[in-house]
Amino acid sequence: MKISIRIILFVFVIIIFSNLSFLNLGYNKILNLYNFQTKNNEFNFILLKEKGRNIELMNKKFELFKKENP
Repeated sequence: MKISIRIILFVFVIIIFSNLSFLNLGYNKILNLYNFQTKNNEFNFILLKEKGRNIELMNKKFELFKKENP
């Protein structure tokens, strides 16, 4: 019983920690986060090379954004 609680707690902590990287709490030095946004912040994209998000994906999403918001 104690082992399953520890495993669940460990998984929960890992999930929380992996999502904290998007809060920009000093993880830029470790994870190389790049934030792209429009001047009025209508479009926002966080580039994180370690997770496979790349410039091509950002360009596709921005083109889709421009079509939906002329």
